[in-house]
Parts: sequence; C-alpha cells; structure tokens
Amino acid sequence: MARLPLMAAAALALASSLPLICVTTTPASAQSLSDDGGGDISASDVRDFLRDALRARSDRRDLLRDLIAERQDRRDELMDLLGEGGDMMGDRRERLRDLLAARRDRRDDLMDLIGDRGDRRERLMDLISARRDRRDELMDLIGDRGDQGGDRGALRQRLLERLAGADEGNCVFVTRSLRAENGDWLAFVRRRVCRD
Repeated sequence: MARLPLMAAAALALASSLPLICVTTTPASAQSLSDDGGGDISASDVRDFLRDALRARSDRRDLLRDLIAERQDRRDELMDLLGEGGDMMGDRRERLRDLLAARRDRRDDLMDLIGDRGDRRERLMDLISARRDRRDELMDLIGDRGDQGGDRGALRQRLLERLAGADEGNCVFVTRSLRAENGDWLAFVRRRVCRD
C-alpha cells in the first residue's frame, strides 16, 4: 500500500513534464498555441490519467486472481485424480505395489535377455576357437608346402616360427619418432621385432 502514493507522485511528475518534453522535441513550426490559451495540462487531464492507471492496475489484479483460482481448480482436479476420492494412502500403496510388480516383470525380462546374451557369448567363443583351428590348419598347410620348395621352405619355416612366437609373447613392438631438422614434419615408425 505504501507504493500507491509513490506511484501517484511519479505519474503526476511524468504528466506535468509532458508539455516540456513535447515542446523541446517538436520543431518550431509545429509548436502552435492551441485555442485554450497555452496548451497546458489541466488538473482534469491528470485526474483522468491517474484514474486510467488505477483501473489498469485493478484489471491486472483481477486477472491475477482469476489465474490463481484457475490454478487452484486444476490442483484440486489433479488431487481428485490421484486420490480417486477414497483413502489417498491406500490408493498410493496400491499404485506402489503395481509399480513394484511391473519392475519385477521388467527385471525378469532383463534376465531372460541376459540369458540370451549368454548363449550368444558361447556361440562367439565357439567361433573364435573355430578360427584358431582354421589358422592352425593353414599354418600346417604352409609348412607342408614349405617342405617341397627348397629355399622358400626355409623362409616359410622362419615365418611360421615368428607367427608361433607372436602367440608366446616373444615379439615386441618398437615405436620411434623421426623429426626433420627444421621441425617441418614428424614421422612415427612402428616395428615388430621378434627374437630369432
């Protein structure tokens, strides 16, 4: 309520300064005197201005009250929907039980899915072991051909030894970086070194 006199004083000051602002912002040719003898704002104009401001304020207040009442109505409707008009705690317990049952069902579905993944995991392990078997067969085939080829057989034998040594961890990778003197480029060289 203390704001109302301050707002009225501010509105009065603004209204009284309006002719001064109009005179300074309009060109001289447009500043003709009106018939009433000077163009000043009368007390009735200020009263009308303040009355309009108060009406606008009361309209805003009524609008806010309507919005608050509408919000309260929506809240009541929501509480009716949640409570179903009966014992709210009992209804909440029942809904909680339903949610927990649905969660257990989802957990069972998830466990079934994980079980399916376990079967997939076994199939993947079988594929990996089959790949190793095929690799061993290929190595044996390369070794058989190497026995027939003379010098080429010795090279294949060394390759077979290196490939077998890679599985045992006898090979290491060495990485080096090379840079030009002026620093324009940088190269990384990675080599696989196995014990002979």
